[in-house]
Amino acid sequence: MAKDKQEEKKVVETTVDNIEEVIKNGSVVTEDIAKAAAEKIAKKREEELTAKLIDATIQAEYTQKRMLLSMKKTKKEAEIKLNYLKKITELNNKLKSGDKSLSIDEYNKQTEEEAATARKLIRENEQTYEDHRSSLENQYPGNWSWRMNRLIIG
Repeated sequence: MAKDKQEEKKVVETTVDNIEEVIKNGSVVTEDIAKAAAEKIAKKREEELTAKLIDATIQAEYTQKRMLLSMKKTKKEAEIKLNYLKKITELNNKLKSGDKSLSIDEYNKQTEEEAATARKLIRENEQTYEDHRSSLENQYPGNWSWRMNRLIIG
C-alpha cells in the first residue's frame, strides 16, 4: 500500500501527448481526499459551534450583570424617592395640622432643601451606576453589538 501511494505521488511529466490525462487526473477526488475533507468539515463545524456557544455564554453573562446593575440603580433611586416622599408628606402633615413651629415660608424652604438633597443623591447614584457600567463594558468588548441588538433593556 505504501508503494501504491508513492507511485500515485510521482510527478508526471506533462507533454503534448498526455496533457488531457494530466488535467483530468489533477481533479480526481480519491477516497482518502474525500475522507480528509469530511473530517475537516466536521472539525470546522465543531469549532464554529464552540465559538458560537462561547459568544452566547459571554453575552448572557454580560446581560445578566448589566441588568443586575441596572436593577440596583433603580432600587436605590426608588429608596431615595420614597424617603423624599416621606419627608415632604411629614412636612405637609405638620403644616396642615396647624403646628405653629412650621410656617409656610419654613415649609417651602424645607421642601426645597429636601428636593435638592434627593436630586443630589439621585445624581450620585447615577454616577456610581455609570462608573460601574463603564467598568463592566471594559470587561466585555463586544457589548456594544448586544446593546445595538436590543438585548439590554432599561
